Amino acid sequence: MKRFVPLKYILVMITLFFILPLLIILLMLYIIGLNKVTISVCMFLSVLIISGPYAYYKNRENASIVFKNRQIINYINDGTLNFGWAEEIEKIKRIEVANNGKAKNIFKNCKSKKVLLIDFGSYNIKYISISLFTNYQIKRIIEYIDNNK
Repeated sequence: MKRFVPLKYILVMITLFFILPLLIILLMLYIIGLNKVTISVCMFLSVLIISGPYAYYKNRENASIVFKNRQIINYINDGTLNFGWAEEIEKIKRIEVANNGKAKNIFKNCKSKKVLLIDFGSYNIKYISISLFTNYQIKRIIEYIDNNK
């Protein structure tokens, strides 16, 4: 099994569950000082910091592309019904990186700025939202698909 998780998603999770609570704790201790209120808030924010890896682990299914048993499974949730589809890698005829305009010609409800259009033949075209992926990750996904056809 191979999983691709967007780098921008990982950075957002680190910011939400580690950097931001830590900054609030440090600012409160520096500005207000140590008292009952700051201790309570710091304890709550510390729970956020500790629960961060658990939240990432549980939610990574909502932000990944998985290659398993010769299938490509789309877990990238872009707010449409394009979530959770699975298709055989061998059926892929063509792969194309496209912007929102081209994707909207095929999928009227596409909300992503950048998509990976995958043609499985027989008018079966699917897309994966790749707005959160870096260019390097997109290149690696396309190479992985090409190597496993």
